[in-house]
Amino acid sequence: MNPDSVPRPSDLINREEALDRFEQTCMAGQGPPLKTILVMVHTDEQSILFPRLLEIELQHRLARGEHLRMSDYQKQFPDQLESIRLVFTRMKEAQRQVQQSAPPDQADADNSPAPENLTTAQLNSRPRCKEELPADAPAAGMGNFEGRETVNHMEASTLEPGPPQSVISLEEIGTDFGDYELLEELGRGGMGVVYRAHQKSLDREVAIKMLLAGTLADEQAIERFYVEAQAVGQLRHPNIVRVFEVSKHRGHHFFSMEYIHGQSLDELAHNRPLAAREAVAYVKTIAEAIHCAHEAGIIHRDLKPSNILTDAMAQPLIMDFGLAKRTEDESGITSTGKIMGTPSYMPPEQIRSGEQAIGPACDIYALGAILYDLLTGRPPFRGESSMDILMQVLEKDPVAPSVLAPDLDPDLETITLKCLEKDPSQRYSSAQALADELGRHLRGMAIEARPVTWMERSWRWCRRKPTAAASVALLAILLLVLSIGGP
Repeated sequence: MNPDSVPRPSDLINREEALDRFEQTCMAGQGPPLKTILVMVHTDEQSILFPRLLEIELQHRLARGEHLRMSDYQKQFPDQLESIRLVFTRMKEAQRQVQQSAPPDQADADNSPAPENLTTAQLNSRPRCKEELPADAPAAGMGNFEGRETVNHMEASTLEPGPPQSVISLEEIGTDFGDYELLEELGRGGMGVVYRAHQKSLDREVAIKMLLAGTLADEQAIERFYVEAQAVGQLRHPNIVRVFEVSKHRGHHFFSMEYIHGQSLDELAHNRPLAAREAVAYVKTIAEAIHCAHEAGIIHRDLKPSNILTDAMAQPLIMDFGLAKRTEDESGITSTGKIMGTPSYMPPEQIRSGEQAIGPACDIYALGAILYDLLTGRPPFRGESSMDILMQVLEKDPVAPSVLAPDLDPDLETITLKCLEKDPSQRYSSAQALADELGRHLRGMAIEARPVTWMERSWRWCRRKPTAAASVALLAILLLVLSIGGP
């Protein structure tokens, strides 16, 4: 690229402006090459913007009846292979749904094109971002890329793509697994599968987690698997699921862990608010356990209600450290440039900066998102796709919990929103500090946090959206001048 064609920092535009400009020109049939608009935003934001730009371009090209090949885009954007695959798969799924809803003489599933190629113009144009869905509406579109929430909450899914499609099954492995008898599959996610098992030598019930790709797992997946096992294995806390053994049997890497008879917080709440004291007590206990992990140098970074089990004594237990990161780790195992985590509970710095920004503050944000969910019956951000949610996390403030739960104690709203601050330095200094604050609330004492004033919130908005803020300021000046100069 000619150096003269590279925009200077002062010439860069924000994401929304880039999207608006690109869509307007595409609608006019004269859209600029995707690469051209992409270099007009800051380098750190290009990976976030790319899937949205690609979807816009594909929709307009489809509307013109053009034949689209995934391989063409993969050659142009070798650094965005996974995003390209996800967008094509999403649009293929949308096409399939349109065909299924069409009259029989208009839908022919057998003749539908492969995901690599899109030829039909049947896809309806959809808005780029939908801020809210009805409370009973299922997630759709790119939300499927997270993977489904698995049965019995035993394995969380992430935005990171999973292993090869040749995955293990109980039929393939067999019930006889060394010292263990595999009884049933409890769930599976992006990287692992979990079975309920009986350990013969100790005559006890355990859970066995192994790599979903089985003997096809690559070295990086195996190494990350052992990072998880070692991370949990070194932790000793009554509210963290214990690991008993890490080993390999017939080429399958696995670890055995405590089997919990109970529900996840996700199942317990079931999209409805819990009693405030119950929710606070859960999150206080979870925060204390996470502080223990932080003290050991381990960041969970995928905390969410489905990753927290409740036992027969109604005590929460944290599980699934599949995305855990050691604060001193420099191996780069997870430094792949991919966004890893669950959008609705992921802090903005984890989306924007990846590995470099991972620290205790990420888990504190997630704890606030869990508290928000338990108090209101829904997570802080929802949308029709993962990308929609990610953009909301980056650019919007959550709806105040009291709007969704009018009887909520103002102190609880203050605590929750402090955890959900965009700036990590504005959150609680540690998970223990959050637990202490929740303890003060439970004992009826005054909390230390103070609600953010409207002036502070306005200033933070201006910092996040300088272009929009400048436009508002200019409009205000213009109105002031007109009012002064008027009759």
